Amino acid sequence: MNNWRDKIRQDASQFMIMCKEIQVEPDVHSLFEWNQYLAAAVAKVRFDTIFYTAVLPNTYPCSIADDDYETVSAEVGLSNN
Repeated sequence: MNNWRDKIRQDASQFMIMCKEIQVEPDVHSLFEWNQYLAAAVAKVRFDTIFYTAVLPNTYPCSIADDDYETVSAEVGLSNN
């Protein structure tokens, strides 16, 4: 997964290539805008980033890994529904 992460950082179009290779079809229309981060005006580099969350079926294989760079922790919330 780290290899894919690096490829996608370099070229966002690699995301769809990865999805085809691992045979997943992300439902991008079901994404939920969860949070937004806007860097302070005094920051040397301004970031305006939106974070999204998605609901996956219980049968969906899920693997989460931190990269010690942008992602340093993650949680999976499980629902009984």
